[in-house]
Amino acid sequence: LASYLSARGIELRTNTRVLSLKRRDGRVVLNIDGYAIAAKVVVGADGVASIVRKFITSLPGVVDRSIQAEIPINEDHPAYTDGRIEFDFREVAEGRKGYKWLFPYMDAKGKPHATVGICEYHQDNTVMSLRERLAEYLKQEGFDPSKAKLRHFWERSFSPDGKYSAPNVVLAGESAGIDPFLGEGISHCIEYGMLVAESI
Repeated sequence: LASYLSARGIELRTNTRVLSLKRRDGRVVLNIDGYAIAAKVVVGADGVASIVRKFITSLPGVVDRSIQAEIPINEDHPAYTDGRIEFDFREVAEGRKGYKWLFPYMDAKGKPHATVGICEYHQDNTVMSLRERLAEYLKQEGFDPSKAKLRHFWERSFSPDGKYSAPNVVLAGESAGIDPFLGEGISHCIEYGMLVAESI
């Protein structure tokens, strides 16, 4: 993708950080590590903690918390032999705002693994409580929690009540929000890219 941009005559700057934004003379001025760029259009595709989003709105949006375990499994484990892909919403009936998931995969060395996780929508819980619930979930599925490699994620769900653009600025990707049902973002980010290109 970087080579394609260069071939089209588009300048690509890497290892840079936008520190602040302000308006001036009908443009948006970005302060980037000691120098400034006055842009006609800024696309905020800078993730969950988007500084561009904070520039155009004070609305916090819905932020979800997820914890995921990546764990080796035996080839005779049902999740592997059945090719099971599971999204479990049963706890919604108990008042929880989220779901659990489990699906098998092969790592780069061809060894069977599973990814097991929990996502909570806008809950007043702690990371520790999610870790404890994930440990219980792993045990229920026959896994040893001590062998799990844990990863924590923050995600922003799309909300129809959000603010996604302002003069000279438009949001895309996780700075705008992704699928609030399953927390899937890649396909939505591709769609955002096409919508933003048309808008510009």
